[in-house]
Amino acid sequence: MTLVDAAILGQQMGRFGGHHRAGWVAVVFLVLLVALVVTAIVALIVWMSRTRHPAGAGASAPPAPPGGVEPVGTAVDARRILDERLARGEIDPTEYRTRREALEG
Repeated sequence: MTLVDAAILGQQMGRFGGHHRAGWVAVVFLVLLVALVVTAIVALIVWMSRTRHPAGAGASAPPAPPGGVEPVGTAVDARRILDERLARGEIDPTEYRTRREALEG
């Protein structure tokens, strides 16, 4: 086998005895796969931070007073708290309607 024959055989088989056939297609696929994984991780972090800290409840919000009771600033806040108490089952629908009428009246 001459040097020219070896070179031709090497070109026909590719590098490493024919195991390197994918070439640039594999590289592009791996780059896209890594980009997809990184994008998914970033999206998960953003989603988790938004569900943990809802909009408007940033660091500038005043801390809750002792006992966990927040001060009520407007009637909208009072209705929201009343709705939450009904949803948690702390009050029944009759008491909810009575208190709602008192807030609106």
